[in-house]
Amino acid sequence: MSSTPPSAASSITLDLLRNMLLGFKSACKQILSKANPTLIADIIERQQENPEPIYMLEVFTKDGVDSEKIRNLILEKVGVTPEIYDNGTHYVTNQKLTLEMLKEISDYNDVVAVEGDYTEAITGLGPSHSWDEVRARIGDKDSYKYQY
Repeated sequence: MSSTPPSAASSITLDLLRNMLLGFKSACKQILSKANPTLIADIIERQQENPEPIYMLEVFTKDGVDSEKIRNLILEKVGVTPEIYDNGTHYVTNQKLTLEMLKEISDYNDVVAVEGDYTEAITGLGPSHSWDEVRARIGDKDSYKYQY
């Protein structure tokens, strides 16, 4: 028989879950600071069944960046030519996506934020995230990091 009352054991278990989530968020902030943590978690979960799930990936960049340079970077890293929106600061692809690809893109200096949505199949939907949404999530556009 356990010496810990059931309610205390439940509380310890829930605290463990909370601490694990905080640890995950901390790791996201250190390793993939420009990527939406929800996207990171979704990729990890989906890769359990499919090593290359398909996502609509949206890359947001600093103003004044050479859009051709970013287009070529995305093409080189993921093998797909992006659609370009918002005066060359918002790039959208529909592609297979791994954490490694996400890291390569988000590590690029001119990238401000990376968003994404699982699509299951290659589609041509256009963007689903806006600069307003990204700014609300990351704070100041020049901070380049998600607020956790």
